[in-house]
Amino acid sequence: MKKTILLSALLLLAAPAWATDMELKGIMKDLDAKTQAIVDGINRGDFEAVWNNAKKISDHEEPSFTEKVRILGFLLTDAKDFKSFGDVVHDEAERLADAAKKRDYDGAIAHFAAMLKGCAGCHAGYREKFVKYFYR
Repeated sequence: MKKTILLSALLLLAAPAWATDMELKGIMKDLDAKTQAIVDGINRGDFEAVWNNAKKISDHEEPSFTEKVRILGFLLTDAKDFKSFGDVVHDEAERLADAAKKRDYDGAIAHFAAMLKGCAGCHAGYREKFVKYFYR
């Protein structure tokens, strides 16, 4: 039984050649749509839309356990760095939501910029590696 579980886990980690779209890709597309909605909300002064979308980003869906295992197996020692970018995005989205709730335009802009910096850092460090490993 233990050998079967271990073999299954190893096959999951070694599956990039025949992997289908990852859940993470769908989550990223959803986060992108919410980020665009925040831009629109900030531009229109619609703090309710900014708050709503920032809360959705901070509480976004996570990949399944199985996909997390595949991701961690790929990242290995980079997992902590990868997670730190997610923590920045989460924390700044929370702060953005708080600023929007207070109708604090300058605070909303500052926290939105900091959130985007977290997104951009992760994308710069990992997007190409993920695409190359999981999709090519």
